Amino acid sequence: MADADTLQRTEDVTGVWARMQTLLPWQRKTTASDKPASNKGGDDEDDKPSGGWLKNLPLTTLICVAILIMGLGVRIFDPPMVEILRVKTFDLYQRLSPRPTGEYRVGIIDIDEKSLAEVGQWPWPRTTIAKMLDQTHKLGAAVVGFD
Repeated sequence: MADADTLQRTEDVTGVWARMQTLLPWQRKTTASDKPASNKGGDDEDDKPSGGWLKNLPLTTLICVAILIMGLGVRIFDPPMVEILRVKTFDLYQRLSPRPTGEYRVGIIDIDEKSLAEVGQWPWPRTTIAKMLDQTHKLGAAVVGFD
């Protein structure tokens, strides 16, 4: 039973290898029936791929790879012309379909001399800052930032 499984797996691998060789023509070896009739001397030079793998790639593949490499180069180096084009395009999108604006109220908590006189010298205890944050959330603050 184990021999049958091993044989089946070997046939599967062989089949996959045969399919891969048909997909990769530059790695395919020529058979005796593929050789021209004039070269019957047993010369093995025809078994070697001609010109290397790059020469045997289709032109469309080479063009696609070149475009991909150029696109990556433009994205990585971000030349000034591309940056200007990107920013202008974003501005156009914002003019055509702007974000909905709402009423955003901004509040600033300023720690000034009066606050320092009431609470004490900076840095304040964490409990004091936590009470201040709780109070701002009770007043409806959605976001709080520290600087």
